[in-house]
Amino acid sequence: STYPLEQIMKKYGFAPEELLVVDDMKPAYEMAHKAGVPIAFAAWSRGSSELADEMRALCNFSFDFPGELEQFLFQDLTDIIRARSQGGELFGKGKHQGDGTQPGGLPRILR
Repeated sequence: STYPLEQIMKKYGFAPEELLVVDDMKPAYEMAHKAGVPIAFAAWSRGSSELADEMRALCNFSFDFPGELEQFLFQDLTDIIRARSQGGELFGKGKHQGDGTQPGGLPRILR
């Protein structure tokens, strides 16, 4: 069910692309996908498995360590602006490599 995400968007006035679901289970992917919300696979909790491989293929982002997710979420504002000015896509695909790419829109808190 997309109910939890719908309630967050309704209560706080967020659009789907302004949210990020972080999880390691397929039901979270299904919820996020149905709601149009990007999802990051928390791969550090799964190790190597068939489910991990499937989630890496399905999710917009994949992080092997919590520090990778932290870097992605809190990278320097100049990196975000640079990615946006270079026509960065709203959602990435595959594993985030720490290469300065970021979703194309500025996070609401930085607007």
